[in-house]
Amino acid sequence: MGKIECTVMIERPCADVYDYFLNPDQYVAKGNPEVQSVVRSPAGPTQPGTTFLFRHTGRPHETRSTFTAVVPEQEIRFNGEVGPLRPQCVFTFTPTSGGTMVTLQADPNPAGPLKIATWLITRKRRSPWAERLQRAKATLESST
Repeated sequence: MGKIECTVMIERPCADVYDYFLNPDQYVAKGNPEVQSVVRSPAGPTQPGTTFLFRHTGRPHETRSTFTAVVPEQEIRFNGEVGPLRPQCVFTFTPTSGGTMVTLQADPNPAGPLKIATWLITRKRRSPWAERLQRAKATLESST
C-alpha cells in the first residue's frame, strides 16, 4: 500500500470531512462534472461490504468501490475496480487546529499484463487523485 500518496488540508471539522468521503452517493456527483451518478448497495449506513457504483462521462464508464474497513472519523479502506486496475486504498483523517488533514494512500494493483507497467500507472494516477482531493476541499469549504 502507499504507492500513490496525496494529502489535502480541508478547513472543516473532521466529522464533516469524514461524512463526505463515507457517503460518496450523497456528495460526489454534485461536485464532479465527470461523475453522472453514484449508486450505493446495499441501502443503509456505509460499512464494510458497502459498494458504490460510479457512472462516468469518460472512460472507464463505470467504476466500483467496495469499502473494506470503516473507523469513524479516522479511516476508510476500500478496494476498487477501475478498468484493468484493482486499487487498494485508504483515506486517513487527522483533526488539526484549522480543520482536517486527509491523506489518500493507494496501490493501483494492475491486473494481468499491465503489472509490468505499475510504475507508469502509479505516476499517471497520482494527478487524478490529487485533483479529486482538491475538488473535495473546494466543495466542503464552499458549503460552510
